[in-house]
Amino acid sequence: MIGYAIFETAIGWAGIAWGDRGLVGVRLPAREAEATRRGFERRFPGAVEREPPAELARVIDGVRALLRGEKADLSDAPLDPPPGWSPASLIRKIDAGAQFVQTQFCMDAGVAGRYLARLSSEGLIDRVRYLIGVAPLASARSARWILDHLPGSIIPDALIARLEDARDPRAEGRRACLELIEQLAETAGVSGVHVMGPLNEAAVPEVLADARHLRARTAI
Repeated sequence: MIGYAIFETAIGWAGIAWGDRGLVGVRLPAREAEATRRGFERRFPGAVEREPPAELARVIDGVRALLRGEKADLSDAPLDPPPGWSPASLIRKIDAGAQFVQTQFCMDAGVAGRYLARLSSEGLIDRVRYLIGVAPLASARSARWILDHLPGSIIPDALIARLEDARDPRAEGRRACLELIEQLAETAGVSGVHVMGPLNEAAVPEVLADARHLRARTAI
């Protein structure tokens, strides 16, 4: 069941819609709330207007900030493809003989889990192996560099703040990477990880050595 919520911004009434695994749509502001409401009802017949889940409340705050002309990072907002979406490009690659898929940096196990759950519903989990891109981030600055220069990368605001507050950001980045690998080891559909170290290559073998204990119980 699709739900939606409309909310007032500095330039009009905007809205978001969501499904079981995250966002499925956003409406740009209209002058009247009813126009935004009708837009959702046309796009998602049967959708129900209701309070958004807690994890999406900050998305509304972020949209309001952006429309006030302020900066806001919504890169880790939970996203779900809209109804009728099909991973056609991925299917073509699998049909052509691809044996594994490697993602861009995804430093959020929840996002990876939602993505793989959707692929599972498409019958694609057992047809190919999925490797999640992770990194031992060296600093908040390097995390922002990745977001600015490597399209499709996902690094939550909370992780960047954690690096900013750390006395030793490099050590904190290694710890965060190991924690993420452990979470991904328990995530259905994940076959392994690809540890990359842009601006922090020396940390890659350290992470691999520290993650060795996982090999006895998982393919990661």
